[in-house]
Amino acid sequence: EKTLPILMFCALPASGKSESRRYLKSLTKEQNNAFHLGDTSTQVDDYPYVDAMRKIDAAAQENLGETAFFDPVSTMFYSGYYWGVLMCFINDDYADIKKCNSEIPAEYKADPVKWLLDRYDAAALKTGKLEAKFAQMQKKHGEKFELFKKAILPLCTTLLTEKYENIPKSLDGKTVVFEFARGGAQGSKFPLAAPYGYEYSLSLLDEDILKNAVILYIWVTPEQSYQKNQQRAREGQEGKSQTTSTLLSLNHGVPHNVMIQEYGTDDIDYLLSVTKRKNCLTINHNGVDYFVPIGRFDNREDKTTPFRKPQNDWTEEEVTAMRTGMQAAFDALLGQ
Repeated sequence: EKTLPILMFCALPASGKSESRRYLKSLTKEQNNAFHLGDTSTQVDDYPYVDAMRKIDAAAQENLGETAFFDPVSTMFYSGYYWGVLMCFINDDYADIKKCNSEIPAEYKADPVKWLLDRYDAAALKTGKLEAKFAQMQKKHGEKFELFKKAILPLCTTLLTEKYENIPKSLDGKTVVFEFARGGAQGSKFPLAAPYGYEYSLSLLDEDILKNAVILYIWVTPEQSYQKNQQRAREGQEGKSQTTSTLLSLNHGVPHNVMIQEYGTDDIDYLLSVTKRKNCLTINHNGVDYFVPIGRFDNREDKTTPFRKPQNDWTEEEVTAMRTGMQAAFDALLGQ
């Protein structure tokens, strides 16, 4: 049986992506084979980079009196094209994973801050809509910029280390898991205009990814996503958060107005309604149509929350509901 090279988890925030991943990680080799999944321990996730953007902005505000990514009043991105920046990061991280070399290049090790800020600037220019903000800030602030760099050094070092630790020695028998959420403002008309929604973000992925990926979409309503997100943020504040690493993201809450403006809806249903091939999304990249198989895991009746518990506490009933839902989703995306 052919192992799926790339499985992309896509969904609104707090819809059960992380919990679904925990379930899949618990499967035996035989159970994985039924879904055509290999070892799923290698992942590409844009959340650590979004989290870093907020932390970098906090340090920039404190040291430079301005922010790079988010409007401090609305807490929203200055430009929706930062969603495109994050797709560039996904492309880059996957390209590095394919090299199967986990040694950190000496120049990055010497200056992790330059490594990360250069990546943000290069990706910004690539969108064709954004400027190289950090190059500008460095010119403008001189000495103060060095203090800012010092403030974010631990963050950049962690991201650099975790990125390279995630690179395997070989991709044999592996399914690389991508994870990202995209959407648009509540009440938007379809198609969602760039830079919002999956249509824009997926169209920026490298050809090699579009040719080899399938999408597992965790299906909840925007209202459910919104409620679960609030609950998750509360748990995080109460110190019930189960994770400390940037890689595992069971407890990150998304700010309220971001949920309404960025994740008030998404375009998966719309894209399925206009696709040229059943159970696929038709994604146009540089003028060429790619057909990316998609299966929807229906989580509108919540099947995933129990999988936040330790594995020993999962009940047979919970596991059966999860497996049945997953089987239906994989049947759709494997039927291509």
